[in-house]
Amino acid sequence: MTTGGGDGAIDVGSPGVWEVGLGRLPASWDFEADVVVIGAGATGLPAAIAAIDAGVSVLVVEANYDIGGHAILSGGNVPLGGGTSAQRKYGIEDSPDLVFADLTDWSIVQPLASPSGRAGAGLVRPLEASARAKGVKFFLNHKMTGLIRTASSSANPGRVVGITAQYTPRTLPGATRPLQSYHSAGNMDSTKPSVAIRAAKAVILATGGSTSNVNFRRMFDPRLTEVYQTAGEPYTFQDASGELAAMAIGASLWGLGNQILENGDGIRTQRALGARYNYFTWDVNSPIFPLSNSNFDFSRGSRLSIDTDFAKVEISQAPRRPR
Repeated sequence: MTTGGGDGAIDVGSPGVWEVGLGRLPASWDFEADVVVIGAGATGLPAAIAAIDAGVSVLVVEANYDIGGHAILSGGNVPLGGGTSAQRKYGIEDSPDLVFADLTDWSIVQPLASPSGRAGAGLVRPLEASARAKGVKFFLNHKMTGLIRTASSSANPGRVVGITAQYTPRTLPGATRPLQSYHSAGNMDSTKPSVAIRAAKAVILATGGSTSNVNFRRMFDPRLTEVYQTAGEPYTFQDASGELAAMAIGASLWGLGNQILENGDGIRTQRALGARYNYFTWDVNSPIFPLSNSNFDFSRGSRLSIDTDFAKVEISQAPRRPR
């Protein structure tokens, strides 16, 4: 038997056994679906929609208290299209000129004429609405901890038959109730510390990125040390758990150019002075909104503004002086 470790695969080498020290496979699974999708962002939601359109049951497992992942915090910029065959099939009018305008003129895709959490919410919330309306089930506040597969050999790799997940609720300081998703239709609830979920047909890993994992990202560029901020936190953490789990069962990495391209502002030293994270403007439809108070570091003194649909909040504080 082999195992990929904490974020890896567990081989079921004999009936009822995961791995020495991890306990026995339960007689019944806590949850079951034809297709289990890990991650409810811009990859997981379309995958869930495509799967349920194919006539199978779908369960989306998400570590956070709401859907969206990194995409819901982004500018909503999707550099795809230009009049593809898929767009023509569904009657979507597009052209290379419109794609160029989308990438260079924010007033076309967002009335505020500046990138913020609004555009990301505008991209992801319709995907969520479509998935929920079609019958996709959501299992929030649960982080995948391992893939479960049948016994494997060099000639016959074991098939992935499910996952294990850990309960990961998030509660704001001073509150007693964990944060909840904006929409709840189709949500499946459980507060068990750990669960086993069976996938009758497939597991789709759509967990996002890896740039929060310093050792992982430094495999691609040793200059990417811990001094660099990471976009998307503290709402979503790009810990490479999906990549590591896939690698543990023999998957190869491909298309990680984002790690080494010297452009964009997703990774930059101190992009926002006085802010711990890169995102500092949010729309109330963005799930980052409740976490806004955790973004500020006043150790050197700062003056910051937060624009929302409700109000513009300005926070300032004098520097802390050493004693």
